[in-house]
Parts: sequence; C-alpha cells; structure tokens
Amino acid sequence: MRIKWRYANNPYWRLLSNKPRKGLSLASDHLASLEAEKSDADIARILPRTQQAVGAYSESYALISAGKGTHIGETSRFKNLLDTLPEKFRRIDLKIQLEYLEKTPDYIAFFPHGKSAIYTGTYEQIINEVKALSDRLGSYTNLAGAKADVDAIYTELLTIRSGQQQAGQTTATAYDIFELKAQELSVVMFANLGALIEKFAATPENIERFFNLNLLRTSGAAKNGNTGSEGMISGIISNSQAKGLQGVTVALTGKSGNVTTTSDEDGEFVFDGLAGGTYSLMATMTDFKPVLRENLTLETDDELTVDFMMESV
Repeated sequence: MRIKWRYANNPYWRLLSNKPRKGLSLASDHLASLEAEKSDADIARILPRTQQAVGAYSESYALISAGKGTHIGETSRFKNLLDTLPEKFRRIDLKIQLEYLEKTPDYIAFFPHGKSAIYTGTYEQIINEVKALSDRLGSYTNLAGAKADVDAIYTELLTIRSGQQQAGQTTATAYDIFELKAQELSVVMFANLGALIEKFAATPENIERFFNLNLLRTSGAAKNGNTGSEGMISGIISNSQAKGLQGVTVALTGKSGNVTTTSDEDGEFVFDGLAGGTYSLMATMTDFKPVLRENLTLETDDELTVDFMMESV
C-alpha cells in the first residue's frame, strides 16, 4: 500500500536494496555507533536485533557478489568458445568438401540454413544448430571424422552452457535472499529510529550520532530551485538483464519546469525539490530505445518512484 505521509516511509529500504555497497556502509556505521554506547540500557536493548540483521545482510551481499562473479566468468568462458567456432567449423567444412563439393545436394543438406547459422544467433540456437549438423552427418560413414569433431564441440558447448546457467540460477537465488535480508534490516533500522526518537524526543540532535546522514542522503540529485518544495521523483534504470545502466540521460518536464540528470553507477536517478503536480520523464541512451513515462502525479512534498527497463535497439 502506498504511504502518502512521507515521514511514515521507511528511508532505509531503497538504499539497502538498490545500493548494497552504500547500504552496507550505512548499516555497519549504524551498528558501530550503537555498540559504542551499549552501556546505555536503551541502546543495549536494540543492539542484538541490529547485530543479527546487519550480519545477515552482509552475508547475503557476499553471496550475490560471489555468485555474480562466477556467472560473469562462466559467461566469458562461453563467449570465448563461441569466438572459436568460425575457425573450427572452417576446418570441419574442409573435411566435408573433400567428400562433397559445395553446391552439391549432399553438401547443401548439411547446411540448410547456411554455414553462418552454426555460429550466429542466440546461445540455444547455436547449440541446436550444432546438434542438428551432428545428426545429419551421422548418416554418412565417410564423414565420421567430421562428425566426431562436431560432437566434441557440441559436448563442450553443453558443458559450459550448463555451468553458466547454474551460476545464473545460483545468483538469482542469492538475490532473492538478499532482497529479504535488505527488507528485514530496513525494518530493524526504522524501528531503531523510532526507539531513538522516543529516547531523544527533547534533544533530537542526538539521533544523528547513530546514522551517517551523508550516506543516507541521496547524492547527485537534480535540483530545480523551488525553495520550500520537498517533492522527489527517483528511480532505477536497468537493462533486460536487470543490471543498472549508468549514464542514461533522464529529462523531467512538468510543474517545476525542465530538468535533466544522468543515472549513476547503480542506474539510479533523482530529481528533488519538486512542487506537486503532473510530470513526464524521458530516458535516452545510445544503443537503447528511448522510454517515455507521462502523466506522473506527484503530491505536494511526496516521493514518487519510477523505474525504467530499457531495451537494446
């Protein structure tokens, strides 16, 4: 359910979920500040839940970092193999042409979609084309050597592709766990904020000791110069693989005029100091299709989240 009163919104969830490195720094700093004052009975009461939540969040972040590295490595391995296919199939083609010249019916039957179809297309299309060539060669005993070469390539493709997919699934599972732990930690930190507000209601400046505001504040926000306006529109821009896109140009048009910013290394963009009203957003980047979001209603002093998924051209 959307919460309209901005002070009832949990300020930690978005940072912990979308900016894990910065979120981990914020959470670790918060934990350290509590541990430094654990002799206080009120602080000691909230310390154990914070230690547990920060520990779980840190471990889950380590898992996605490790899983992401493995997946990137396996993907690189598979791409390197694909890069060798043209040369490998050139040699196999020479073996076939020793028995059947180009443009003969038998030769054409081996490559019904053309020779380039064997090493172009999606990963699955390439694997299927290699398997199909092996099956067709199986009917020709005089091409047993060529078939053995194709079978070796097919086996290698399957092995590396399986490793890449397993790494991807492991990473996806790790991300699900991480999202859960980020949510749990954000709830704990929000509850801690409430406890600290109650403790320091008469001296609220003391609360700042327990939260690094420089980490909590959104950096790189585009300002529109409206004095007294506290509305904000922000979001994450990602590609079809859910990876944040850096350097996307985001143009805001509406009640507060025209403002432009670019997404950061995590794909995040922010416009703040906005007056309530209707806005539109346009995201553009080279090699990607532009994305337009219109009729976005921002209530006075509210926060609106608008995420984008951009597709390659």
